[in-house]
Amino acid sequence: MNYRRQAEEFYHILANNNNVKISKFLDDGLRGIYVILRILRDSKTEILPGDIAKMMGISTARVAVALKTLEKKGYISKAPAAYDGRKIVLKITPAGLQALSERESAVYDFIESFLKKVSASEAQTFIDIAKKIFN
Repeated sequence: MNYRRQAEEFYHILANNNNVKISKFLDDGLRGIYVILRILRDSKTEILPGDIAKMMGISTARVAVALKTLEKKGYISKAPAAYDGRKIVLKITPAGLQALSERESAVYDFIESFLKKVSASEAQTFIDIAKKIFN
């Protein structure tokens, strides 16, 4: 099996001009704000800006820009950490939860739209393969 050839074929499928809307849709969701909101929603502990930078593998400066955007939109709040008032703890607000829920719903709709192009068994095979690759 020639995995390189298959990788090239898969790349060309995704990069095809007909799939520009797919790339744009995914890029819009991966700019960081929704990733940050998911981290805050799913965290069981207090989250500091530096924690987000580490989890996402990006600079603290880039996180600071995203946090400023999120705060302006009312999606997060900042408060001094209980254990050290010099540190800032981030929390997702109800508006942030709503925005994240709406984005996730749009993503689910998007994924569903292309899974409907194949049979139910093919869709399940695709999911099973994705689990093997990404887990």
